[in-house]
Amino acid sequence: MASPPNNQPNSAEGCWKKAYDLLDDTLRSSINCVTTDKHDVLAAVLKTAAQKREICIHKQWKAKLPNGEVIIVRDVVEKIAKWVEAFIAVGDVAVQYDPATAALPWAAVRFVLQAAISDTKIEGALVADLETISRLITRYGDFEKIHHLRLSLVKSQMDNSLTRLYADVLRFLAMAVRYFDANRFARGVKNVFRVPDSSLMDNIIRSEAELLKIAGLSDSEKLYYLEASVTRLIDQSSVYQKSLDEAKHLGLLRWLSSSPFTRHHETISETRMPNSATWLFKRTEYKTWRNSSSSSMLLLHGIQGSGKSKICSAVVDDFLHERVSNQLAAHVAYFYCADCEFEPERAQASGVMRSILRQLTIANASQSMVHDIILSDFERRSAQAKVDGMDLQKKTTKDCVNLILEVTLRDPVTILVDALDEVREPDRPALINALEEIVVKSSSIVKVFLTSRNNSQIFSLLRSRDTSTEVGSLRQLANPHLKEIEVASDETLPDMKAYVARELTQAVKGRRLLKADPSSELWDLLHEKLILGAGEMFQWVNAQIEYLCQHNREADIAASLQSENWASLEDTYGQILNTMLSKKTSERDIAVRAISWLLYMREPMHSDHFLTAILGQEEIFNADRAQEELLAICSSLVWFDSKCHTFRFSHNSVQEFLRAQETFSPSSAHRVLAVDSLKVCRQGPTPDVNPVPSRLYGYAAVYWGYHCSRAIDSHDDDGLSNEIVSFICESPGDLSLSFAEWMNCIDEIAKGLPDEHPMKTISDALPNPEGSPLFVAAAFGLDCLLTEAVLGAGAFDWDQRNASEHTSLYIACAFGNQSVARKLLAQGADPNARCGKFGNPLQAACFNGHGSCAQALLEFGASVKLEGAFTNALEACFRGQNEAIAMMLLKHKSTIECEEDFHSAMEWAAQAGFLEVMGLLVEQPPSGKVKVTMSEKLKMKTAGVIQNGYEGTLAAFLKNKPEPTELLPDGPIALAALYGHESMIDLLIGMNLNLEDECKLGSPLRCAALMGHERITHKLIELGADVNGCGQHGTALQAASMKGHIRIVKLLLRNHVDVYQRSLKHGTALRAAASYGHHNVVEALLYSEVDLKRYKTLNELEVALNCAAAGGHYGIVISMRGRDHKLQKMRRPPVKACAGGLHRRGFRRWKQSFMN
Repeated sequence: MASPPNNQPNSAEGCWKKAYDLLDDTLRSSINCVTTDKHDVLAAVLKTAAQKREICIHKQWKAKLPNGEVIIVRDVVEKIAKWVEAFIAVGDVAVQYDPATAALPWAAVRFVLQAAISDTKIEGALVADLETISRLITRYGDFEKIHHLRLSLVKSQMDNSLTRLYADVLRFLAMAVRYFDANRFARGVKNVFRVPDSSLMDNIIRSEAELLKIAGLSDSEKLYYLEASVTRLIDQSSVYQKSLDEAKHLGLLRWLSSSPFTRHHETISETRMPNSATWLFKRTEYKTWRNSSSSSMLLLHGIQGSGKSKICSAVVDDFLHERVSNQLAAHVAYFYCADCEFEPERAQASGVMRSILRQLTIANASQSMVHDIILSDFERRSAQAKVDGMDLQKKTTKDCVNLILEVTLRDPVTILVDALDEVREPDRPALINALEEIVVKSSSIVKVFLTSRNNSQIFSLLRSRDTSTEVGSLRQLANPHLKEIEVASDETLPDMKAYVARELTQAVKGRRLLKADPSSELWDLLHEKLILGAGEMFQWVNAQIEYLCQHNREADIAASLQSENWASLEDTYGQILNTMLSKKTSERDIAVRAISWLLYMREPMHSDHFLTAILGQEEIFNADRAQEELLAICSSLVWFDSKCHTFRFSHNSVQEFLRAQETFSPSSAHRVLAVDSLKVCRQGPTPDVNPVPSRLYGYAAVYWGYHCSRAIDSHDDDGLSNEIVSFICESPGDLSLSFAEWMNCIDEIAKGLPDEHPMKTISDALPNPEGSPLFVAAAFGLDCLLTEAVLGAGAFDWDQRNASEHTSLYIACAFGNQSVARKLLAQGADPNARCGKFGNPLQAACFNGHGSCAQALLEFGASVKLEGAFTNALEACFRGQNEAIAMMLLKHKSTIECEEDFHSAMEWAAQAGFLEVMGLLVEQPPSGKVKVTMSEKLKMKTAGVIQNGYEGTLAAFLKNKPEPTELLPDGPIALAALYGHESMIDLLIGMNLNLEDECKLGSPLRCAALMGHERITHKLIELGADVNGCGQHGTALQAASMKGHIRIVKLLLRNHVDVYQRSLKHGTALRAAASYGHHNVVEALLYSEVDLKRYKTLNELEVALNCAAAGGHYGIVISMRGRDHKLQKMRRPPVKACAGGLHRRGFRRWKQSFMN
């Protein structure tokens, strides 16, 4: 149907024209000076926004608004561009505009944006207001499209209101143009023209509110799509990834995190009701958190069982869908915490942060593509571990924070963490502080979404920030970065109604409730009472339905529903558990064993293996039927996770309730697992034709000793020791066939365990030539095996070695089994036996933090000075970060015997950050043994503190010292930059130290560039570091080029570094990059605005080309020859360089290429 003819004057033209006419002559004159053609100005605004975005990225501009909020200016500029793109998309309205007036607001926006952001200064608040203006212009362009053809009684009112809004917009823009168009001297000194004050924006907001009120709420909802969540984009030019071979890639994944976070998400999200949790997305707090241009945290909290994890999964899905639809959307990382014995990393701060770091730096595991910052770190740490002869240590929480901040230098990220309350209480401060540090220090937008039960510790950690003005002076302020939403029953009521209906329907269909269809009266009563009693607690509904399913008559169910006193969630669990434990013996036994295994098994177990462990292989004729049988016996307390193919508790509140029951105390439950595991080991491994029992045998073989040691820790009144002894030997000194077979198997099993497996080192310690149980006793702490009943009577070699040449005493001390260690020492085991990675038992105990074992060794004559992996046992304490044991050793008379001992101890303590040890050594040195002249020695101490980033320790040590700077090493800022400690740099800068003072590897800027610390490099440049500073080790650009740190190279180029500067060792940065094969750096240096003639004058192009050839870097040679026609004529020099570099394959290929 054709539209009716419209004889009305053009609404858009009229409103903008009327608004323009409402301005006084001065304001009209100001805004007229920026006019241009409308079609040109839209493209010009986009171009300007793109340019300013780049400046904001490079400068990492932030701005503090009058309300205290800190915004990321880049994010605001990106929003302005999005509004322009949305305005262009409307299209059919814009073409009706009169260019003379319609172009005015966009032209002014472009002018103000151009002027508000420069290389040296930003007007952050004005840019934020400009984003609001852009939104209004776009929004009400579409508004006019909706209302243009409407003939109504209020149309005249709406036109007048829209005109007033447009006039306020033009008035604001005109004032902003006047501000920037004024003479800078007049603006800065005379203050004649001021930035538009907040009253102008207040007028705009009031005018908009008045317009929406006239138009009606329904009309404003039609514009909702323009208010959709902002999609933040990563900076594609900064994404540098490398492809790895499969073995190295898997090693990197295992080192970072092997937690199956995607499966955890799938498990939770697949049980979420469709269209649930939509209430959250409509909340103002949520939309503000997501769309604001400041980094912030949002905490969703509520009572247990209120569906927080399901809500979190909906938020995760929302961000993931955005990422799927736009591969340049901001990085997303998520984690579901859980206090689970067989997934311990889910309750550890470091485990959570490692998984988040993995997700942010490994884009697609299937393609083996890895962010270069994590790959460089992995390779460096791997090399260091080989040099030290130590295992590759997992990244700490602090390490993860530093690398995530590197990621956010140019790219926004979103982090979502569910169930903070499931993180173990001692770990919560570290995790929350880590997330807050990322939010506060990030250079790009970081959005953190958290969920938690109502928990006073978590509230206290999140809601307040500790600030300090000097050491020891702390103040608590409200956290400006935190927003909160509490799950409330009125918000979740629609979801609760749908949930109750679904769960009741499933209970009826499955014939769990009444075994028949309930009457309509009972059905309605069930709905009413469950919804009324649940509030926002979805888990309570599950528990109540399960309890009601135990009744067989409608009258009994109705009576329970009519009761005024509803059972709490915990009481309902108690009723279900009592019913379960009152069943016949076989079913009760199955329930107790299943719950015990779920509470304390150490690895996720496939459902087939779990069923075999609980029911026995002979009882399983059909896996599906066995699964249904187990779930029926355990009622609603246990459920089957189809994504991970394992059994879990139906809710974390179930696990908490069961842990508190005496039936499932740690010793009781571990005894169940120990007896079951010993039973499996007695039966021995089964043939490969049936892998399920064989895999169960693998678990039992590795963990039976662990469960036994936990079961008999407190008491042994149930004969578990006899069970262990009967498995190992048939008679005194006569080992059983089952134990002998286990000894054969554990050797092979141990070889197959990955290095990071928690039982790897223990399992490696068990095999021995004699097949003796002595090493089993030492590794697991089972002193019941150190008897004649097991080892036999007569002479016995207590210093015999296992397959790895370790003594049993060394093993006991390495694993902290003090009781076994004392018995071995009492039998005459050598406390100074040389063996093992640490060299002797004392160093093993000191490094691993087993003070009671160290004390026992000292009592039996162990030597503190005996050299092993470390110079002595005291160094082992420091390297292992065990200050209490170090204090204990210092009280031993032989620890400090000369001045060299003293100074070594001071240096180690400084490096470890042991303030108490340093205080003891300085204040109370052993008399007559050392001379405390201390100037250089104290410098060594502070150097160690700086290297390890212990700024609190350094501040405390230097406090009240008359000349604190004299106690610092040479180039302290450079040393902090070298090790990547930004907070330490802040502390040292506050002491007015020289920013150019060098350490052994050069200036602070060169050290940061050398190690790839982009964030610190940027900080030092902002602080005024000389980008062209050249010490004896060269320049920062040369260091970054040599190491291939392309982002730092580009950062230095943007800050006008001298690319031609040479040093004695590597010449120019171009030569350094060419020598080490960094093709992308070479191209960046050649294609930056360089003068090739100057390079030629320095003879650097030819030298760099020959260096690339000598290094076998064929791609660089080809690239450089393509850059300059004279280099194309060079033939023999590169070929000779290639031959001199012994690159035979390259020599043959290049000779053919160059000489033809």
